[in-house]
Amino acid sequence: MAFNIEDFKVSTEMGFLKPSNFIVYIYPPKWVTRAGVEPPDLAYLAAAASLPGIQILTQESKIYGQGPTVKMAYDIATTDITMTFYVDASGISINYFYEWLRNVVNLSHDQEQVRSGAFSNQVAYKSWYSTKIDIMLFNDKPGGDPNSPQDAALAIYTLFDAYPISIAEPSLSWQSGNEILQFSVTFTYRSFERTVVNLPKTRSINIPGIPTPPDVENVPQRPIPVPPVLANQVPSKPIPVPP
Repeated sequence: MAFNIEDFKVSTEMGFLKPSNFIVYIYPPKWVTRAGVEPPDLAYLAAAASLPGIQILTQESKIYGQGPTVKMAYDIATTDITMTFYVDASGISINYFYEWLRNVVNLSHDQEQVRSGAFSNQVAYKSWYSTKIDIMLFNDKPGGDPNSPQDAALAIYTLFDAYPISIAEPSLSWQSGNEILQFSVTFTYRSFERTVVNLPKTRSINIPGIPTPPDVENVPQRPIPVPPVLANQVPSKPIPVPP
C-alpha cells in the first residue's frame, strides 16, 4: 500500500512518548517505617531510570531426538533496573541508599548491630529491606485528575519486593564546574506489573484489506436469553420422611 502522510498524521496525532516524562516513587521499606526515619523525597531527585525488561528463558532441544534444533521455553526472567539520582547539598539521598544497603547486609567491620538485628556481614530478612517501586510515565496530554500523579499517568510500572543491590561509585572531578553530582543505583525485584491508566483516544485508520472494528456503542445488542425458573419446569415431589 502507498504511504499516506494524512494517515501518518492521524496515527501520531497524540505525539510521541518522551523519556523525560516520568516520575519515580519508592515506598519506604520496613527498616524506615519501623525506625521512624524520614525518607528523602526521591521523586524529585531521580534524574534517570530504566524500565523493567523481560526475557523468556529457553533451552535447545530436538523434539524427536533428531532433526533441527529448536529453542523451547522453560521459564521467564526479569532484568535488573538502574536509576540515577542527584545528590542534594545535605547528602541525604546518597546516605539513604548507603543505609539501605547496610540494612540488607550489615557492612560494619566490627560487631555493631543494625536495626534489623543483623551483626557484621549478616543478612537481614527480605521483608525488612524490600519494598514496592512505581515508575510512572506521562505524555504531553495527560488525562485524569491533574492533581493526582496516579490519575494523570499514562502507564505505571510497579516493581514488587524491590531493593538495591549496588551503588555505582560517583565520579568526582575539578573540571566538572557547576555540574550536579549524581550516582546510580541498581535494583532487583521479584516481579513487576504494567498498568495502563489513561490510554489516549485516537482516530482509527482505514487500511485497505484490513477490516475496521465497528463502534461498540453502535453495535445492536442482542437480548440475553434468561433460563426459565427451575421450579416451573420440574414438579416438586414430597420428601419422604423416614419412620
